[in-house]
Amino acid sequence: MSKYTKLSVSNHTPNSVSVYVSFSNIQGNCNVENFPVLTPVAGKEKLMGTFNLASGSTQEFDPKGNFLSGNICFFVEPRCPIMGADFFNGGDGTNIAQFSLNTPDQKDEDFSISCINGVNTIMEMKVDENDHWMCNNNTITSIANKGLYENKGNMGVFPVNCSGCTTTDDPKACTSLESGEPQDNDICKVIRQSNNANGGTVQVILKPEIPLNTAKEWIKNWKANNLTAKTKAVVIPTRDLANLLIELEVFKVQPGGSYQLNLSKEGVMNVRGYFANDGSEDKLLLVGTEQFEGNYADIISDDIYINKSGATQKANNTVSNGTSGIYDLTTPCPPMCDPNSPLNNQK
Repeated sequence: MSKYTKLSVSNHTPNSVSVYVSFSNIQGNCNVENFPVLTPVAGKEKLMGTFNLASGSTQEFDPKGNFLSGNICFFVEPRCPIMGADFFNGGDGTNIAQFSLNTPDQKDEDFSISCINGVNTIMEMKVDENDHWMCNNNTITSIANKGLYENKGNMGVFPVNCSGCTTTDDPKACTSLESGEPQDNDICKVIRQSNNANGGTVQVILKPEIPLNTAKEWIKNWKANNLTAKTKAVVIPTRDLANLLIELEVFKVQPGGSYQLNLSKEGVMNVRGYFANDGSEDKLLLVGTEQFEGNYADIISDDIYINKSGATQKANNTVSNGTSGIYDLTTPCPPMCDPNSPLNNQK
């Protein structure tokens, strides 16, 4: 492990994403010029840069032992809610991953997630267990934000309009958002004391999850646009999912029946779902895909797919073993629903 602290940014979602890196305007701090991967944002040339991060990829920021203070935002520049934008692009504002690493003058290092200006992603920040990061006398290895007004009691997270952590802002930092509940204790920052050797990597991870309230809104939107649809959801057998991922070689079966993730395939292979009906009930059909000419082509019978010219082409990945490679997930809702789920009852 190096004697200074590094930063990394990972994308665990199925699509590429724009990443915005802002640097604190503090003497001696790193800036855009220290990292060639960054393209300067107009008007903020040294203090904000952006880059595109592919699905399943990680970008490391190595400050070479220098002071590194700033924040990470995904999809758009950090800001309050953006009129007319969808969730990811700032419809409910933006949250950021904050960090102050390799701090000068024997000051403590820290990191946190700020939802002061809203939430547009679920992000996680991770560190190694033995790196001496603490919050409220608890050893911390991971923090993650929740939805817009769901972060009270959540260590390492500043709630909406609570830049003081235990108090609400007056005036509000983000005037277009109602304030969230402040924390009862000063738990918004994860800190490593200066008397502990610097080192390790602070990981910022964009997660594929979405907040519950956002999921409810999306379900309402779908129902409004599909008034005649009978099926609300599909129960997916985990065995079917596992078999599909084994065929795609994303998972490898180990002795004793356990599965091991094949990192060479992670983020490369994808699964496409087709809505279907067998004449009696709705179904969801899943098929593996392979990246080809800027698209994800379905891998069909005999390990082939159809290319842009209409001809069949051999897939690089063996998946079907003499079968079609198409999985029928046959348990729709209704009838197999959870009547108590907050997602089931959206109208």
